Amino acid sequence: MAANGQNADVAAIDSSIGDAYLSLKRDSKSYCENALRIYSKPVPGSLPEEIASGRVDISAIYISMNEPDKTLQLLQKAIKLFKECHFKVSGNWRKEICLFGITLNQMGLACVKLYSIKEAADFFEEARSILEAEYGSYHADTLRIYSNLAGTYYAMGRTADAIEIMEYVAGMREEEFSKS
Repeated sequence: MAANGQNADVAAIDSSIGDAYLSLKRDSKSYCENALRIYSKPVPGSLPEEIASGRVDISAIYISMNEPDKTLQLLQKAIKLFKECHFKVSGNWRKEICLFGITLNQMGLACVKLYSIKEAADFFEEARSILEAEYGSYHADTLRIYSNLAGTYYAMGRTADAIEIMEYVAGMREEEFSKS
């Protein structure tokens, strides 16, 4: 369009697209804030792990909007709730402990965005031990956490540990692939 002398039209379209994306971000943020208000004052009978899970979901939206501080705050509250309910309120212990492991992984990712690399490694290590125990070594979530941990070790200068983990992940994937 610009080649046909329609620069103003192209600019208007680009501006409209930019406004739409900005509006979507504002709308997402307003929905997240509304959800957080609800989770802050849960109705009687609300299960703590449901509230924690909701905060984890909202944290994923905040991380996509590049707001790691808000993400970290939400995940800290979710982790506290998970620990307080001891994963046994609803009777579905395995699902809750796995969600806790995934929450720890997200916490590690938020720490990476904030350049808190040592803390990220701690969260990834805890997440790995939980998901490996619950899902096993071949599960995609477990392998993803291994990869996150390897990248974190590399950033910490622990190159040999990072290489060892990546070789382990590659071996696990090859082994799983050969079974199918």
